[in-house]
Amino acid sequence: KSLEYQREMLNAKLKDGRALKSYISPSDNIQSPATQKLNAFKTKHAMKKSKPQTLFAKTSQKNVAVSNATTAMFGDIPNK
Repeated sequence: KSLEYQREMLNAKLKDGRALKSYISPSDNIQSPATQKLNAFKTKHAMKKSKPQTLFAKTSQKNVAVSNATTAMFGDIPNK
């Protein structure tokens, strides 16, 4: 019977929305000086190992000339 009672109480709390609210302390985001140093070191260390990558591939003039010669542009397509 106690298990059924607990289920009923849980369902009642979920319907009321009381169980969904949680308390967030204002000091949750505050870090100690040691934690700040560790996080800064980890970030600095991770940035040293990473290589910057370009978002768009660079094309050479040769590749552009070849691609222009093989594909039709909008001006080259005849109107129907």
